[in-house]
Amino acid sequence: MGERVRVGMIGTSWYAGSLHLPSLTSHPQAEVTAICGRNADRAQELAAK
Repeated sequence: MGERVRVGMIGTSWYAGSLHLPSLTSHPQAEVTAICGRNADRAQELAAK
């Protein structure tokens, strides 16, 4: 297969944590490298997953 795609997420909403992040982390060619949002605590919580 090809190279992995590095992805940065902007936003830490419910959708980001419940839909987007699980989809990206389970994809074999995607690598989440950064997460940012207005709520730094929530961004760190999602990054820990």
